[in-house]
Order: sequence, then structure tokens, then C-alpha cells
Amino acid sequence: MSKRAVLPPGPKESPVFGSLKHYLNDLPYYLLRLSREYGNLCTFHLGKTPVVLVNEPDLIEQILVKDSRKFIKGRGLQRAKVLLGEGLFTSEGDFHLRQRKMCQKPFTKRCMVGYQPIMQEYAKEAVEKLTDGEERDMLKDMMQLTLRVIGKAAFGLDLAEDAPTVGTAFTEFLEWFPIRVVPGSELLDHIPVPSTKHIDHAVKELNSVILGIIQKRRENPATEGGDFLSILMHAVDEEGDGSKMTDEQLRAEIMSMFLGGHETTANALSWCYYLLSLHPHIRERVQQEVDTVLEGRLPTAEDYPKLELCQQIFAEALRMYPPVWFMPREAVEDYQLGEYLIPKGATVAVSQLVTHYDHRFWQEPMAFWPERHSKEAAHARPKFSYFPFSAGERFCLGEKFAWLEGVTVLAAMMQKWEFHYEGNRPINYVASLTLRPKHGMHLRVRARK
Repeated sequence: MSKRAVLPPGPKESPVFGSLKHYLNDLPYYLLRLSREYGNLCTFHLGKTPVVLVNEPDLIEQILVKDSRKFIKGRGLQRAKVLLGEGLFTSEGDFHLRQRKMCQKPFTKRCMVGYQPIMQEYAKEAVEKLTDGEERDMLKDMMQLTLRVIGKAAFGLDLAEDAPTVGTAFTEFLEWFPIRVVPGSELLDHIPVPSTKHIDHAVKELNSVILGIIQKRRENPATEGGDFLSILMHAVDEEGDGSKMTDEQLRAEIMSMFLGGHETTANALSWCYYLLSLHPHIRERVQQEVDTVLEGRLPTAEDYPKLELCQQIFAEALRMYPPVWFMPREAVEDYQLGEYLIPKGATVAVSQLVTHYDHRFWQEPMAFWPERHSKEAAHARPKFSYFPFSAGERFCLGEKFAWLEGVTVLAAMMQKWEFHYEGNRPINYVASLTLRPKHGMHLRVRARK
């Protein structure tokens, strides 16, 4: 084969802007259409930059695991450094490995068991806050709940008063962030256009909360405990120079944990309630499970393995509405991908959304079937047909935290309440760094009979 760069086929596009119109308006649907029309590998462009969409499990594993060092994070996460700094989401190379090793400490099995009572406590409060017959935005409720959980786990603090500010700021950032990824958008960074003003405001609000907490902890070390911040403040680079994290590094890692630890789980739980409202027969089954396993008490870490249907429902929500749904990588050298030679600087992208809806791996992928995630069914599928928390060196450190929290909250809610969707149209999603319900998740709350 010639060493000349050869790209997979793709759609007819604007010679100047490529598929920029679709990127700004309907990227998830566009990617699904491209995959259907062009198969496992196809190419579209953002401006002049080629983007190769990969939807083949073996090649996804190759990119994320075997050859991960041949790529760097795509433009989106590079531009997200305005919020996330050089945190785990955005950093590269040896620095990323250093930070990752230091950040693993709060996610040991022993720590997970210690966090579960926090999840249990705030789940109980969220359950008791609901009223029979009212309409609630369950996305907003879950955002506040998961923010309080991550706040307690990260700082040892109840962020109930800060939750509205932090939640609004994250929403503001995610709403305006896609414009930041458009080629040439750097020109707008210091011009007071709406996107710049909103992003700057959101970053300022979030930094104010997190840096304020770090400063107070520095001034009063006596408040230290077993939370993320305490563990990270004492973590050292054991294989390097023995240094600790600076306040900026702490801010970046805590911000990343905030985004990953409350946004993604809250989205997934909201979709769970919506999907169960559309499938009352599955709702009845999960009610039977929580009644049998829990016998009226709150779920504990020991109950987690027994709540199999709760786990499967959470897993299916992550399949249908993966919070992290698009992962672009930039090739740092010419790269052989199947029969194609991808040029250095091109973007190679995998999409959980696309792969999670592929008919080859999922029978009737538009249908809500929690039983797809039984151990037997999971073993029968290709490994990288389902990867909601990524994989390889960059798999999500908080994956076990998210599963434990998701199942704990879902089981607690199902003990007392059921949710009904009364709208005439399906709830749609909006795509940014994450995939969330477009106008919230407004559901009618009904007490179980």
C-alpha cells in the first residue's frame, strides 16, 4: 500500500466549512446518519480538518487502549482547559500519568464503601423532598443531589447552599461551550461576544467556589478528613520528585471530579426515571426487586450486588443516553487504521452514542431493554460495543463511584415513588461535552400504591 495518506469515504460537504453546520446544529444525529450510510469508518470535515469516525470495536480498542499514546485529546477538551485546566480530562503524556496515579487514591474499594453512607443520606433527603402529585424537574433535583454527594466526598462539606450556583454555572458553560470548539473561535476568546461572556462568567463562578474551599482548607488543616481534597493535598509524586499538587492542580482535578461526578450521574438517573415512566412493566419489576432486597430500609454497599435489575436499568440508560458521547483524538503521527493511512494532525473520533445504537451489537437498539446488560448478554458482545466510561489509560476513575451512586439513588427512589411523563413528544437531548435532556426532565411524581 502507498504511504500517501488515504482517508475513508464520507459525505459531500462545503469546500470551506466542511460539516460545520451539522457540528453546530445536530452533531449526534449527523454521526448516526454517517455511520448508517458509510459503515464502520467514514470521514467528515470541520473546516479543513478531517475527522475520521470509527465504529468498529476492534479499532476502538486499538485507538483507546493499544495505541493511545499515538493520539492526544481532541480540540474540544483542549479548549475546555479554560474550565478544567490541566486536569485528568485534558492533560497529556507523563504529566497525565503522574496526576492519574495521585488521583487514584480516593477511588479505592475501601474509600468507595466509605462514600456510600453519603450517597444514602442525600438520597433519603431527595426522596423525602418529593410530594405526591407534583411535577418536578428531576434533572434539576438529581443535579443538586449528585452535587451535594460529590461536595461531601470531595470536601467534606454540604454544598446545599452552593448547589444552585454551581449547577447554573455548569449549565451555562455547557450551553455555550460548543462554539468554543469551532475552528478559529480563538479569535473570540477576548472579545465580549455572548459566548465569551457566558463562559467567562461560568468559569468565574465555579472557580470562586472551589478555590475558596481550597484556601479555607489551607488556612484550617484541622478540618481535614477522608475526603478527596484531603487525600489529594497529601498525595505525592512517588515515582518522580516527591512533589505535591499545587492549588491550581488541585483546582483542576477537583473541577474535573465535579463535572464527571455530578453531571454524568445526574443525567443518567434522570433518563432512568423517564425510561421507567414509559415502561411501567419494567418499573413494576424494579419495585419488586427493591422491596425484596431492601425490605423497607435504605440501600447499603452490601446490597449493591443484589440489586441486579437496578444495575441493568442504569446501564441501559447509559447505553441509550451516554453522558460522554463523543471522544475525538488528534493523531500525533501518520497512523494506520485498518486499510487507511490517517495523516498526522487529523482527528480520529469514537462515539459511544453511535456504537451503542449499532444493530450489529444491539437488537432493536432504540428499545429500552435492561436485560441486555445481564452478565451472559454482556459476555456475548464485543468488548468495545459498550464503553460509557471510556477505556485504557483514560478510563473514568470515578466509574465505580458513579455505579454505586446511581444504583443507590435509583433504588431509594423506587421504594417510594414512581414517575410519569405527560408530554406529547419524546424528550430530546442537547449535546455539549455531555448529553443531557434538552429542557430538563419534567415528570409527574406519584406515590407508590
